Amino acid sequence: MAVPVINERNNTFSNDKPIILATSKLFNTEVRNSNNHKLGNLKKMMLDTVSGKIMYGIIAYGGIWGIGEKLAAVPWSSLTFNKKTPHFFLDIVLEDLTSAPSFENDSWPNMNDTQWVNQVDKFYGKGVKQRPITS
Repeated sequence: MAVPVINERNNTFSNDKPIILATSKLFNTEVRNSNNHKLGNLKKMMLDTVSGKIMYGIIAYGGIWGIGEKLAAVPWSSLTFNKKTPHFFLDIVLEDLTSAPSFENDSWPNMNDTQWVNQVDKFYGKGVKQRPITS
């Protein structure tokens, strides 16, 4: 699966040239919005072990040095990697992210629970621009 990247010349999105990176290089990468405001950092990626697709990026936001930090599972298709900066782009403002379904590091939701999946998909299906990903 190719992660969409922003074309350096004209800031358009392009799926034709995949960038292959070790997942360890992506952890703690900043997530920013279209106003270039930092929303948080990518902490984990959740993989569907049957399809092999990354389903969610776990974004940590708020808090100081991990204290009071919240986690949000963002559909992977809502994140776009910018190889020029490098950071992830999420088309949302911080105020909306803080109202997204979230959890704390010591109380993860069951990500196989249909109700939880529907809640997350409903939230990000409205107001967050979905970027198609080609496999």
